[in-house]
Amino acid sequence: MSPYITQYPIPYTNGRYMRLYFLIPILAICLLFNQTVNASEIDRDLTFKRIAILGLEDSTKEYGSLINNFIKNNFMDAMQFEIVMPDEAIKYPVSKKDAVKLGRKMNADAIVTGTVKVEENILKIYVQMINAKTGNLFSTESKWIKDAQKEGNIQKNVKELTAKLISRIPYRALITEVSENEVVINAGKIHGMEDGAKLSAFEIKGIKSHPFTGEIISFEKEAIAELTVIKVEDIFTRARIKEIKKGKNVEINNKIDFKPSLKVIADNAAKRKDLLARKEKEALEMKAKKEPEKEKRKSNIVGLEAFAGLTTNDYSFDSNELKFSRKANSFFAIGFKGELWPVSYLGIDLSYKTGWLKFNKIGTASISTSASPYWLAANVKYRYNFTDKPTSPQIIGKVGYHIYDFSVDKSDSLYFNSYSYKGINIGLGAKIPFWESFGINLNGDYLPMLSVKEDPVTSGSKGKASGYLLGFGLYYVLTEGFIADVNYSYNSYKADFTGTGTRAGGTTSASSTDTYNGMNLNIRYEF
Repeated sequence: MSPYITQYPIPYTNGRYMRLYFLIPILAICLLFNQTVNASEIDRDLTFKRIAILGLEDSTKEYGSLINNFIKNNFMDAMQFEIVMPDEAIKYPVSKKDAVKLGRKMNADAIVTGTVKVEENILKIYVQMINAKTGNLFSTESKWIKDAQKEGNIQKNVKELTAKLISRIPYRALITEVSENEVVINAGKIHGMEDGAKLSAFEIKGIKSHPFTGEIISFEKEAIAELTVIKVEDIFTRARIKEIKKGKNVEINNKIDFKPSLKVIADNAAKRKDLLARKEKEALEMKAKKEPEKEKRKSNIVGLEAFAGLTTNDYSFDSNELKFSRKANSFFAIGFKGELWPVSYLGIDLSYKTGWLKFNKIGTASISTSASPYWLAANVKYRYNFTDKPTSPQIIGKVGYHIYDFSVDKSDSLYFNSYSYKGINIGLGAKIPFWESFGINLNGDYLPMLSVKEDPVTSGSKGKASGYLLGFGLYYVLTEGFIADVNYSYNSYKADFTGTGTRAGGTTSASSTDTYNGMNLNIRYEF
């Protein structure tokens, strides 16, 4: 009995319900077997050139490496595929999503993996081939070996298992070149191709899969052309197009079927062995020449950010001679920020932000005044990652220079004055991911000593200021490299003046508080 099927007793019932009992699952299975899929996508997805051998999940801690090596060698012996091996341990089991990710990362068309275990003194090997372009299960094979103490016996059984796995691929070769009425095929003498052989080029129009496991059971093929072999080399063949089916075209990656000649294979066994040895030697030489890979960056090297949002401004002024407050509601602000990290932990940034305010009232007095503040900052930053993963939590410290400039119409110098604050900025931030693509950003900056410059009037003979900036945001990774961030920001500046100023005919003991808060949408690109 198959290990994947469980039988249940069928309860007694009358004939009508008994027929329904069988009919419903049969209809469901029929629907599953006849799902409509685009034929060209099927044909393209089933083009296996590059196979990734991920290895087997080994619960025995003894046989996995040996069996994996046999599987790799057997695929290489087929002289039909380019074999790639992972550089790092693979997490088991390989899910559909993981298979597609690994396929892209390793540039592989298919992935081979499986499990090895021992039960009741029987070595049980389960191997599966997964379509790396779709993540779907392509085929499975298994072997139960009673006498697992002999390496030769394991090798023989694994060779049979691998041969069955490869034979499930519904073609023996692919067209690699098309030139006028001739084609080149990636199979030659060592594969059993002989001069004058008649070949069939076809495409796969449909598939039938197991309704529960998803494994492919059978293929629907449609002929494209008939070919005749005109020249056979060791690993490739040139053939002439004899006849093309109406409405079809012969193209690269069309599938080829032919009957291998056992005599040709036997006659070229020595060449096959020599080619395999040469290929293995080249692989070893390339491995020896290959420079050690540089340590992968834990985080981005460059970050470019654009942001826009609505902000409010609250300003209050207090002195012995003049007291007032003003407010600008929901003005539009935009800005950009650029980051560069020459090394993974040390970087610099430059940011600019501006906005457009309109004031129409101070207390009960009607006014009409516009202002255009801007912020400019540059920082040197240090970044600490808690793990080696790109999604690691981070703490970022920075020190730099900050400019806040408030430029206003010169029509009213009583309630309005242009001023500029400049000075050192010290900051600390954190990035905390909740999931791979979602998390929060926290930022806090302190401006301990800011110089003050005012125009056209002054609030005192001398002025000094300080400030702080706070930010909280939720980020979401839209696609690889692009990140959206919705955040709330709060900026506050406090200035104190000594001596007598020229505002309102002369102010003494003046102080002011300037506060901004608002919501922004940031779009960030990292690479």
